[in-house]
Amino acid sequence: MDALSERFGVSRHPVMEAMKRLAAEGFIDIIPQVGCRVARVDGDAFDDHFRLLAVTDGLLAELAAERRDEAQIVELLAASEGVRALLFEPDSLDFNRYRSHNRALHNVIHTMARAPSIVRVADSISLRADFQVSVLARDSFGYDMIRAAQDEHDEVAQLITRGKARPAGQAMRDHIFKAGARLRTEFQALLVSRG
Repeated sequence: MDALSERFGVSRHPVMEAMKRLAAEGFIDIIPQVGCRVARVDGDAFDDHFRLLAVTDGLLAELAAERRDEAQIVELLAASEGVRALLFEPDSLDFNRYRSHNRALHNVIHTMARAPSIVRVADSISLRADFQVSVLARDSFGYDMIRAAQDEHDEVAQLITRGKARPAGQAMRDHIFKAGARLRTEFQALLVSRG
């Protein structure tokens, strides 16, 4: 606490308030009389977040298909190509580059949906899911995982582009469920290997 107070030039009170908020959001655990640590993530919490994310992002994909305009379609296809371009650089694939491009793609869909209240909920869930992925499976991202995710992204983008709202929503939900399942499998394999 003192190190953070000193680093940011603030008193202990705002640091403690920030820590309480991070704890309430599930990012850290506060251990009385000891300090704070990064929250431990279990498999059920991981699955639950991906279920919630599938619901919100599926709805946003449906709305994007209904409310799209030509400029946004161009932006969506460009964002999708940004993720695909990573596959042509297999030696430089890493979690942070993928996460950045993936987030940009999903953000375009969120913008296309024109539903700020739903986007706020989706973004909150997405932040927690990103956190859990970075804790559990950050080293699991590789060519095969990104290729599978991008094939799913392409399907979602094409359905949104063609105005197929329900199929776009279902394709997005399927994508999120499959991504969660792939990550969970990788995480379990990692635990066994460290066993």
